[in-house]
Amino acid sequence: MEVNLHSFSLSGKKIVIAIARDITGRKRTEQAIELANKKMNLMNTITRHNLLNIFTGLSGTVDMVLDTRDKAKRDELLIQVRDLAGLIMHQIEFSIVYEEVGVREPVWLAVEEILDRVSPAFGYSGTRITTSLAGIEVYADPLFEKVIYTLLDNAIRHGKNVTTIRFSGKAVDTGFILTCEDDGIGIPSGMKEKIFEKREGQDSGSELFLVREILTITGITIRETGKPGKGARFEIMVPDSRYRLRTGE
Repeated sequence: MEVNLHSFSLSGKKIVIAIARDITGRKRTEQAIELANKKMNLMNTITRHNLLNIFTGLSGTVDMVLDTRDKAKRDELLIQVRDLAGLIMHQIEFSIVYEEVGVREPVWLAVEEILDRVSPAFGYSGTRITTSLAGIEVYADPLFEKVIYTLLDNAIRHGKNVTTIRFSGKAVDTGFILTCEDDGIGIPSGMKEKIFEKREGQDSGSELFLVREILTITGITIRETGKPGKGARFEIMVPDSRYRLRTGE
């Protein structure tokens, strides 16, 4: 609400008139434009980062195909090439769908289905990815898929010798805690908040900074609670009204 005061004199008396205007619509428009720009920048940055990672994996796999004479091994590697090519197409299609970013509303997303889509990108690492989230859906920005991808990518690239990444969750009084944990080296105590900060002087910034930004768009938070030396543990706090168990599960 915007209030403007106008005063004037009438018959020697000072008259003050207050004119109120409802500017809620204008504020919402301004917020929508700001959010659209923010999401578009996030989309461009994350997609570029993901495509570079996939191309790196694809190039390495092709080199292995050229170096091997074992037919069974070559066939196995060619399947990986096909899967990686499919992921590149998926990234491009996702970008096309998001051309009108900011217009699209948050949607209900099945966490386990997202994991099934993005996990093949990390098949080359030999890391086992498990989940116990059947039927769990979160009401979030469609970029939530990029959050899951980045958490997997971050664990494999920085965890050192990670063999297993596990997704699980539990309901609490305030909502639902979605957990991603691995058996790598973990995060030093003094770095648990710094890993979410944007890196100065780098175009892409921190991947985990982007993760937190994406989640913040729909009121979801994230923190790291693992024990140093015993693996990283990321807890995503989904508010009560933004998660549900799919009917029949």
